[in-house]
Amino acid sequence: MQDARKAPYNNKRTLFGYGRISAIIAVTTLIAVSGVWFHFLTLIDHEYQQDIQKTNEASANLLLAYDENIRRNFENIDDVLGSLKQEYEKNGLIRPESITRIYSTKSLPVLHISVMDEKGEIFVSSNPEQLNENGNYREYFLKHRERDLQLLLISRAVPEQVFQGSMVWAFHLSYRLNKPDGSFGGVVVA
Repeated sequence: MQDARKAPYNNKRTLFGYGRISAIIAVTTLIAVSGVWFHFLTLIDHEYQQDIQKTNEASANLLLAYDENIRRNFENIDDVLGSLKQEYEKNGLIRPESITRIYSTKSLPVLHISVMDEKGEIFVSSNPEQLNENGNYREYFLKHRERDLQLLLISRAVPEQVFQGSMVWAFHLSYRLNKPDGSFGGVVVA
């Protein structure tokens, strides 16, 4: 009978022993899986940080390229408008051939170049549809008429009607044209 009483006690002890081993295995497995996940998440974060750094470097390089392109375009436009200003102030006029020659020799990111007289009438333009239009209401025209800034003036962006009635946002770069006596003679604008 004593053996019968010991048997359940031995079963409990064996079950308790297996439970402890199971718990140790479960905890060890949980720690191992947590370690693998932590390592995996660390790798993902490292790759994410590298991707962010590569994206920032690519963006900085792209920004430098855009900056150089914009600066070069502004310099070209400034040169073109400055040479047209000199032509006007030297000869008292700008010939349409001058603008045609400029378009054929320089790659300019402009829709058109126009020359206005002191009343705002466009008398020379790379866009024949603009001839005889009046731009005396334009902000750049009014500023140049008001005083000689002796600088390239860059306007605010304004909606501009272009090909077949479509609208785009554009800004104007302009120089004041002076008559021989220094008075206002008009504006050359791109």
